[in-house]
Amino acid sequence: GVFYYTLANFQPSKRSALKAIQLVAIAKSKYIDYYGIDAILQPFVASVQKLERGVVFEVNGTQRTLFGTLVVVSADNLAAHLIGGYKSLHTAFRRCRYCMATSNNMASKFTADEFQQRTRHTHALHIRDLSDYMATTYGIERDSILNECAYFHVTEGIPPDIMHDVLEGSVQYEMKLFLRHCLQSTPPLFHLQTLNGRIHSFEYGYVEIRNKPSILTYGRITSQDSQCLGQTASKLWCLARFLPLMIADWIPEDNEYYENFLLMLDIVDLTFAPVTSSESIAVLREKIKYHHEAFKRLYGNECFTPKMHYNIHIPDWLLR
Repeated sequence: GVFYYTLANFQPSKRSALKAIQLVAIAKSKYIDYYGIDAILQPFVASVQKLERGVVFEVNGTQRTLFGTLVVVSADNLAAHLIGGYKSLHTAFRRCRYCMATSNNMASKFTADEFQQRTRHTHALHIRDLSDYMATTYGIERDSILNECAYFHVTEGIPPDIMHDVLEGSVQYEMKLFLRHCLQSTPPLFHLQTLNGRIHSFEYGYVEIRNKPSILTYGRITSQDSQCLGQTASKLWCLARFLPLMIADWIPEDNEYYENFLLMLDIVDLTFAPVTSSESIAVLREKIKYHHEAFKRLYGNECFTPKMHYNIHIPDWLLR
C-alpha cells in the first residue's frame, strides 16, 4: 500500500501536480495484513491531531500558528473499505458504505433518499455492538483510526471512487451489454469487424490519440463471466464519448438501448464536470434515476450491479 497526502486549500489544478503530492508511507501488503492498517496510519493520525491543536511555523521571518485537519480520503473501493473499517461489502448483507442498501433493494430503489444513510450515530451504534453478526449484517469490522481526527469521520469523508464505479463500472458494463444487443439483434445492427474498422480509423485528435481504444473482441462482448471490455479507464472514456459518432448511422430511431446509453454519457459528463452547480446536480440525480429504471427494464435485475447503486450517491457527494 502507498499513502500520499496533498493540501486542499489551493487550486485543484495545482493540487494534482506531482510536486504537490507528498508521500506518507509505503507498506507491503503482508505487513498491513499482519499489523493492521490502523498501525500503519497511526503516526499520520498523530501528526494530524497535532496540527488540529496548532503548530508554530516561521513564515517569511514571522512565527505563525497554523492549523490543519484531515478533510477527505480518496481511494479505490477495496482500499476505502479497508481504511474505513468496513468488511469486504460483497460478503455483507448491507452492501454499501454510504447507506443500508441490500443486494435486493439496490435494484429497486434509484435515489439516495429512499435508503437509510450511514451516519456518525449509526456507525457508533454498530461499533458499540460489534460482533460477527453485526460485521456480516452491517459490513463494519472495526472503528477506523481516522475517526480519531477531530473533524473527520469515515461516513462523511470517503467519497465515491468515480473512476472505478462509473468509467470502469457502469459505463463499461452498459457499453458491453449495449454492444452485445447490437451484435445479437436479428438482423445485427452492425458487425464487429466493421465497428473495429471505424475504431481504428477514427480521427481522435491530438489530445485523445494517446487514449485510442483497443480493438474489441467478440469473446469479451458476449462473455457472461466478466463485465470487462479490456480497456483502461482513459481508453474506455474515449471510446464511450466517440462511439455514438461511430455507430449513429447504424442505429434505428427510438432504439431504447441506444437512448439509455446516451443517457449514461450525460451522467458521465455531469459527474466529471470541472465545475458544477446545485441545478446541475439536481439534473444529475434525475438522470441517474431514469437511467437505472430503464436499465433494469431493458437488461433485467440480474444485470444491475452494486457499482450502479453507488452512482446514486454521487450527487450528494458533489454537494458537499
